Amino acid sequence: ERVQALIDASALREKSRDTLAGIGDLERLTGKAAVGRIHPREVLHLGRSLEAAERVRTELLAADERLAGPAKTWEPPMELARYIQDSIEPEAPVNIAKGGVVRAGVDKDLDDLRHITTHAKELLLAIQQREVERTGISSLKVGYNNVFGYYLEVRNTHKEKVPADWVRKQTLTGAERYITDELKTLEERILSAEERIGMLEQQLYGQVVERVRQATAALQATAAALSQLDVLVSFADTAVVWKYARPTLTDDAKLEVREGRHPVIEQQLPPGESYVANDLLLDPDDRQMVVITGPNMSGKSALLRQTALHVLMAQCG
Repeated sequence: ERVQALIDASALREKSRDTLAGIGDLERLTGKAAVGRIHPREVLHLGRSLEAAERVRTELLAADERLAGPAKTWEPPMELARYIQDSIEPEAPVNIAKGGVVRAGVDKDLDDLRHITTHAKELLLAIQQREVERTGISSLKVGYNNVFGYYLEVRNTHKEKVPADWVRKQTLTGAERYITDELKTLEERILSAEERIGMLEQQLYGQVVERVRQATAALQATAAALSQLDVLVSFADTAVVWKYARPTLTDDAKLEVREGRHPVIEQQLPPGESYVANDLLLDPDDRQMVVITGPNMSGKSALLRQTALHVLMAQCG
């Protein structure tokens, strides 16, 4: 019934086929997430696959009841899809260690650390400007060395303007170098920011993977439904292209085929050459056995095999 419905709705079938083509192997990705071995781009692909699955389901729900009914029995976890979209950068690298995986706005600490690494010079100049305004020392400058780290340098002519909360660290011929709590705190944040960014991104990405793992059951159900639909769309496409007839299934043991063709040999024939169709009737009451005669390579085995394939094709839909 579902294959017939897809044959009847050619526009829906074509649209579903195109959408299904962009969906990844959800079952495989779900399994990788369950053991923590899924990389960021695979997580993004999983999220996009869920969005595509929802589009397919929405189209099915608006279709014939033969398709809408089964579509009501499954539902993609769209909250997970939105969470992935909100959490992972669209151009995230494969390797989490390269950074740039978690989107801005997800975690304030991560955003602050990134701001520090990209605006370190501006932050240091801001401290310098505030201290110049507070002390009136216009020649004040911020410097750095490997021994003391970041410091404020004041010429000796302005030593009397130095605030009491500054700590002297080094005396030069014509100047003094000081540190402040604010400058020391910023220094620690700058020097440790990269390492902390890596650790924080690992932690936040782990939370995303855990959310995927928690949705395992829904993901597997979605994967199964999409797999079934993919097969049925393929059946419908094949039936249309090769002009297959829908079988009539009965409770008796009678088998009747009109203008039967071998579904494999037919597709291997040279262009322009058509398969010679065959009728067949088998009935336990008066035609239980048929004797097929003919020379070698005349199609005896082909008729036997095509009959078996017809039965299998009828049973699978």
